[in-house]
Amino acid sequence: MSKIIYSNLAAEMARKKITQSKLGELLGINRVIVHQRLIGATDWKLKEICILMNYFNEGFEYLFEKEN
Repeated sequence: MSKIIYSNLAAEMARKKITQSKLGELLGINRVIVHQRLIGATDWKLKEICILMNYFNEGFEYLFEKEN
């Protein structure tokens, strides 16, 4: 299984009990693309980042801090 690179974003998803499918609906993308973004295989789009920051009420630096 692929490792989640954006662990803070994944943690916020868990806190709000939002699945990758539901997050995809919010962003207008499918679950596979959400997964690819979470593992760092593809880049987040600026529009998606803005939606996520607003939805989770968190800053970019926190949500998109990569695991070391």
